[in-house]
Amino acid sequence: MQLEAEGLVKIHPHRGAIVSELSLGEIDELFELRTLLEPRLLKASAPRLTESDYVRLNGILEEYGSELRAKHVGRWGELNTELHMLLYRHAERPKSIAIVANLLQECDRHTRLQLSLTGGMERAEEEHAEIVKLCAEGQVDAACSLLKHHIEHVGKSLREFLRTRQKA
Repeated sequence: MQLEAEGLVKIHPHRGAIVSELSLGEIDELFELRTLLEPRLLKASAPRLTESDYVRLNGILEEYGSELRAKHVGRWGELNTELHMLLYRHAERPKSIAIVANLLQECDRHTRLQLSLTGGMERAEEEHAEIVKLCAEGQVDAACSLLKHHIEHVGKSLREFLRTRQKA
């Protein structure tokens, strides 16, 4: 039941659980919503990030890089979500933050697939670090622009991979 709630399987009466297909429409919608909401949250939150937030953000970046190189796929989504949510924590927009938390959870398997199957690990690591750096330097508009591009790229590369795979 938990796997069904997370969208990983569909339960069919009298047939059991079947692994959910990745829908291009679902991917489009999830990543489009993220590109609409997350840069707005970052713009509201980034000026309020504290020194202790940056210590934690850099710790997450370090751990994320280690887990990527170790190919510990199970930790990637958790760390990605923790990083993004920490960046938005001071936005003072609880409904938007709740929606984004849900979107990140729904995107988790998509993001892990994108990192694993499209060679996106190095790029993700670099872009996350650059977003944090830009925020720390007070370049919030540049950080928001990079965040939007980062999310768009993940969705686009995953769609391209799935389209190629469907043609094969």
